[in-house]
Amino acid sequence: MKKSLLLISFLFLSFTAISSFVPMGTGLNGRVKALVVFNNEIYAGGEFTSPSRVAKWNGASWEQVGAGFSDGIVNALVVHNGQLYAGGTFTQSGANSVKRLAVLTGGTWQEVNGGLTNGAINAFLSDAAGLYFVGNFGVLAPTNISRVGLYNGSTFSQVGNQPAAGSVNAIAKYNSEIYIGGLHTSFPNGVSRLAGSTWTALSGGLNNEVLTLATFNGRLYIGGRFNSPGQYFASYLSGSIGTAVYSLNNHLLSLMATPLKLFGGGSFTTSPSNGSSIPYFFSANISGSPLFSEGSSLNGAIYAMAYQNGKVIVGGDFTANGATNMNRVAISANTIDVMEVAPVVISKNFYPNPARNFSNLSVETKEPLKNPVLLIADSRYRIVEVPVNIIQNGNHTEFRISVSSLASGQYFYTVIDELGQNLFGDRFIVE
Repeated sequence: MKKSLLLISFLFLSFTAISSFVPMGTGLNGRVKALVVFNNEIYAGGEFTSPSRVAKWNGASWEQVGAGFSDGIVNALVVHNGQLYAGGTFTQSGANSVKRLAVLTGGTWQEVNGGLTNGAINAFLSDAAGLYFVGNFGVLAPTNISRVGLYNGSTFSQVGNQPAAGSVNAIAKYNSEIYIGGLHTSFPNGVSRLAGSTWTALSGGLNNEVLTLATFNGRLYIGGRFNSPGQYFASYLSGSIGTAVYSLNNHLLSLMATPLKLFGGGSFTTSPSNGSSIPYFFSANISGSPLFSEGSSLNGAIYAMAYQNGKVIVGGDFTANGATNMNRVAISANTIDVMEVAPVVISKNFYPNPARNFSNLSVETKEPLKNPVLLIADSRYRIVEVPVNIIQNGNHTEFRISVSSLASGQYFYTVIDELGQNLFGDRFIVE
């Protein structure tokens, strides 16, 4: 019994990195639509009014940034050339007129180049060419920009030919080219690419609104309200839009890519194609599959995400994670973009994943492992017993695992050495 408890303890410690989200103070009193890390501090923007639509986390509570914004909504935040920019539908910050586009200067929000006289800014892209901003604005003389603009530090300019109507919700750079996504009648396929000075719709177009774009692992990933191709989640590669690895049961509102993982947030709760329960949040590793919940038990949609030192910050409509109150903003309890691996391990490969009958774990180490043990646990960290055949040849260890007795779902594995030291662990799916 003591040994079993010890093994469970090691297994749990191996996966604390995926043990869900924790509150950030008392949270915020309205929807969070934007998150960004600036000078290693977390900033949030949205519809909340206390603080006024933009806030900074000081480690214990949320505090107002400058005078905040007294009207409208903050839809987007971005760091560009060492400064923090905000975009949305707001028009006033204290005594300052700040029409829809503002920059934080000396603790005060200042209007950028006269601002925008109508519509909204929905998203930003910081680039060497300047600050791209997209939305549903249509500004006449003297700037004459519509839906997609570029700020070069002194003036605005139109990017590509002008969409006549609709909204651009997302912008990303993929293979050194600019892509936009939205619901705009001039480019009916949902996503368009800038070819020279002209927007060109991608082939294999989507049947409804695109809300988010992200570049990850050699592909452009697309999320939104569409259900063909893909169910709210699609990807672009080799000139055509196709389905992503897995489908979702509701809208994908936000995507964020880090070097190791792709994160998604939205109003979905499951992935019908692989049976995963993923309440409003998922991660996918660099191989592109499968989708993991990272322990999320949130009760509402995620609209925004940010990344700080291996931890993920999420914002949206949620008010709790399981039995824990967390009002609309939360941070992962531990790093979820880093899976700890002992220094003795050179490489590891678990395949196939998802698994059906058998899976193999191939491990290369700097020295031979002595009496290694492989543990398997279910999604509630309960150890399950399955046949494991271990083959060792010098510094190479092969674990052949029979999973045919396991029900479909998410599982964890961890490897420990004869001294009980955790070497590494990861997750896998059984179909």
